[in-house]
Amino acid sequence: MQINYKFLSDKEPTDEQLHLLMQEVAIEAKNRARKSDEKFSEQLQELLQKAQKQRLAFIRDAK
Repeated sequence: MQINYKFLSDKEPTDEQLHLLMQEVAIEAKNRARKSDEKFSEQLQELLQKAQKQRLAFIRDAK
């Protein structure tokens, strides 16, 4: 849902407009947080795999 409302200093938004705006903001924030969490999880998995490979190589080379 898109709200077409311009905030003007001489006209206050209605309660309904504010409610809809806050709903959209909350939805967008949740979507961004979800995407950020997914990206973080992917990066963490990559780092863990890299560390595990390095550890295995260290153990192998130490023999």
